[in-house]
Amino acid sequence: MVICRFRLVPKFLVLPSPPLHSHHVVITKSFSSKATTPSRQSLPVPTSLHPPPSAQVFQRDLSPTDEISKDSLPGWLGQDTNEQPSTTSNQDDAKKKDDMGHSPTLSMLYAHLNIPEFSKLATELSSEQVRGFALRAQKARHTYVLDNLSRNILDSPEAIRTELATTLLSIPHLRLNPSLTASLSLCIAPDHLSSLSLNALSRIACTLIHHPSPSNTETRLTRLVSDIADRLELFWKKNHRPPSSSGHIIPVWALFRLVMHLSELHLREPATRVLQSLVEMAYIPPEAIQRIDQSSGDFHLIIMLTLVHSCIFWKWNSRALALLRSYLGRKPSAGPVISRLCQDVLYALMEFPTVEDLDLGVSFVKDVLSRTEPIIVYPGIVRQIYSNAERLSQPQIAASLYKLTQCEPTQSLHKFPLPSGTALTWFLRRLSKNAADLHLARRLVKQVADGCEPIPLEDRAEFIAIAAENGFASPARSLWERYSPGRGGRIVAGNAAMLVRMCSLFAGLRRGKVAHKFESSGPANSIIGSGPHDNANAEDDKDFRNFANLVLTRYREAKEPLHHASREDLNALARANIILGHYTEALQVLKVVVDRNERPDLHDVNVILSAISNVDPRMALGMVQRMVAFGPKPDGISFGTVIHQAARHADFRVIIGLLRLARETGQQLTTKTVVTVIRASVALSGADKDAVRDNLVHALGVITANEHSSHLATQDMGRFCIDEALRADDPALAFIFWKRVLRPRAEWDDGLHVSTRRRIARSLRSHCEKGHIGTVDCHRMTYALSGRGKGGDG
Repeated sequence: MVICRFRLVPKFLVLPSPPLHSHHVVITKSFSSKATTPSRQSLPVPTSLHPPPSAQVFQRDLSPTDEISKDSLPGWLGQDTNEQPSTTSNQDDAKKKDDMGHSPTLSMLYAHLNIPEFSKLATELSSEQVRGFALRAQKARHTYVLDNLSRNILDSPEAIRTELATTLLSIPHLRLNPSLTASLSLCIAPDHLSSLSLNALSRIACTLIHHPSPSNTETRLTRLVSDIADRLELFWKKNHRPPSSSGHIIPVWALFRLVMHLSELHLREPATRVLQSLVEMAYIPPEAIQRIDQSSGDFHLIIMLTLVHSCIFWKWNSRALALLRSYLGRKPSAGPVISRLCQDVLYALMEFPTVEDLDLGVSFVKDVLSRTEPIIVYPGIVRQIYSNAERLSQPQIAASLYKLTQCEPTQSLHKFPLPSGTALTWFLRRLSKNAADLHLARRLVKQVADGCEPIPLEDRAEFIAIAAENGFASPARSLWERYSPGRGGRIVAGNAAMLVRMCSLFAGLRRGKVAHKFESSGPANSIIGSGPHDNANAEDDKDFRNFANLVLTRYREAKEPLHHASREDLNALARANIILGHYTEALQVLKVVVDRNERPDLHDVNVILSAISNVDPRMALGMVQRMVAFGPKPDGISFGTVIHQAARHADFRVIIGLLRLARETGQQLTTKTVVTVIRASVALSGADKDAVRDNLVHALGVITANEHSSHLATQDMGRFCIDEALRADDPALAFIFWKRVLRPRAEWDDGLHVSTRRRIARSLRSHCEKGHIGTVDCHRMTYALSGRGKGGDG
């Protein structure tokens, strides 16, 4: 018995990284005599390359070999309380450097000290030091340093706490922890608010809304908003033009959010003051106000509508969506006004979207459709999302929308459209390239065929060819019969790729050799509609043969006179004749090429090779050997053609000879050919269970390495390998094939899939009872097969 073995050699070998050694630095700090903690304390500071959790030890940007001694500390930090202060110039320089906030040692201290240690520091920071540390941390993006600094300020004496908190909050674009920001803002005395920028005031106000303090929040918020409104009015009255043109930066988006939150909290007066200032400065355009129906009397709704329309006016589409989502999250019901606003926001978002906008749009569609009271999205928006997905090359976003809008719960609410125009064929093409999405491709083709969905003229032949290539026989035939006659019919009927795909599919159906190619959707579906049964009756056989010949005849008519046809068209015609068994006609077509004094190329030779191998694979092997010796050099298709026919004739010696020849010549085989080899090697192993098992193990490696192939990692191949593994009495191997190949691609409730899972589980339990499989392993695998482990890894 000959076993066909495959071996996968990893292209790259990734070695484990060398271990990282932990180094520690000891910082020695002397406290004043007034400190309540011990006079001397050593703090171990790890210097790992990754920042530890924020509640433990913090990272610094020093190398692991850095060492910090007492002498290198700034004067106020390294000085012992029992020693007299030194007046050397070095210490003065260090003190000056520290006051400017540039001491790396002090920055390191704030980067590493545990949170509980801050209460033990009896040092007082200056405003300059706070600013220096914050700017260094901001530049290095060390947010944990800012957190530590904020906590130290909160623990500072009340006399300086206001000044330090004001200094920290006045630094622009500083990303502070929201909870700490709220706490710091409550430390600022009212008369210090005027020293903060408008941006800082707005940020603090929004933070207080999201992170309210147990007490005094509303009073402080009202005061903040009053200062913001006063500042806005001052800018406007002083300059009589938008502040952005007078040297002032207005945080418009922060103010929009602030007004939204104020209205939500029913703080009508402060919200109106800020909104009025935004109107006067033209940040709220007149169009946004004129479109608002104020008859409802709902202040929060009116504010939200105004702000959302303003965002749309300024092309802040994602921000408009953020405001709308915030409103919908607190309103279980939505009337016609909100429904129209949802459409407006989606239209704006889809006008010139980025990939992020596209993803946001689909996410929002999902949100509104899954509400207790769903909001129906207009069909035009759905089509526009598909078109944008094509333009941005985002098939997965399109697939998400398709699954969402075509599922039964959604279809019961509203019938949403399919992709239209060029997006339709693009979507099918991308679905068919991903084995996990083939069930979606099958459904899409069926919907197009059954629902008479329009396909652009230039895409019709390709659409039908893709359907045929994936075995969707019934819809492919319906579409061909619809589009091949009449206006534009010659473009469809005369397409070379479609001809070969259709003839190959229906010749396979006629022979009854193709089994369930991607199309099993349960016992209710006859394979006549989407794939063959092995016991197809004579009437079906005649129907398939007649239809395939009709496709061939229409193609020939579209290309006549043949002596004017291109080489590619003649090659396709010859291939189709050979597929259907018309060898004489195929040679006559190739004779046209010779009569035109054109030398046959490799494509022509492969057609002849196909005809010979169909009759005598050994003669075809000899022809390939002569091609290797004298030319033209055979390619992967040459080898695959003969291997495929040899497998049909059960001539394993020819297969072995071709595999050896391919290896000697360095020829790569196509994945379709490898499928044939796998099937042949397993099937021809006969009753030798060890041989079957060995070949299946090698096949698993090949399939796993080509998991994205549209030929190898398929439902059909998965079922074949599972059946053979069970035949070899190896249910554990069958489970692996199910987990790796079939589960990601088959519909869970498909009848054939359910039956396959039951067979594997039954065999696993039998082996467990005999002691061949451990109880724990058996339970894990049967748990996954039952469906309760669908979300796990099995």
